[in-house]
Amino acid sequence: MPTNNDYYYGYYGYDVDAPFNEFTQFIVMKPYTWLVEKVPNINDFLNVFSNLINTYNGVIAGGYLRRVIRSGDALTFQNADLDIVFLTQSDFLSATNFVNQGNLTQFNQPDIQEISDDRIVYGFDLISHTDNITNIKLQLIRREADSIENIVSNFDFTNAKIATNLNQVIIDNRWENFESNKIINIDIVRPDILIRLLKYLYSEGEPFRLNASSASKLLAWVSSRLT
Repeated sequence: MPTNNDYYYGYYGYDVDAPFNEFTQFIVMKPYTWLVEKVPNINDFLNVFSNLINTYNGVIAGGYLRRVIRSGDALTFQNADLDIVFLTQSDFLSATNFVNQGNLTQFNQPDIQEISDDRIVYGFDLISHTDNITNIKLQLIRREADSIENIVSNFDFTNAKIATNLNQVIIDNRWENFESNKIINIDIVRPDILIRLLKYLYSEGEPFRLNASSASKLLAWVSSRLT
């Protein structure tokens, strides 16, 4: 079960399983240089977390990447969490212990998270002690999946379906079209959808809008809970 801390960090009850689904067909791979071209300073920031990626097989996914691609600056992300997903419990727990032990040395020692076998997310408020690194909320998330593609395809919004392991970018092939046209597309409706929708609609400058098919899907989901 999620804890209060999980809710604080925006978890809201994602299933731990991430199976192949109808949206997996849209997931493609791009070279990591594609991301660097859009966000030139992203290596400087993400390398701070490289042990979580390279040693414990983590994958950075979701809102942080979306926000920095829009801003073109790795340190301008509108308070999005930095979500790192792990495919196995052993990697997930090892990564959590790594952060608990203060090994992210560019940040102050975070509050230690109590390890529990039934936890599937740990959140850390990371406070920087250097001028060139910003504060950030870090979430470590466990998902049971056969591949990164399956993890990404199980996200609710197409606009969230972007990830990187610092070697490749894993992305939905519809992502660029929706983002460039400032459209939010819902693939999967989950209980926290309304809270997350508000975050995804808001952006610096002109706000995003929900497309017609997603609006119908959302209304049908709400209606089913009122009858």
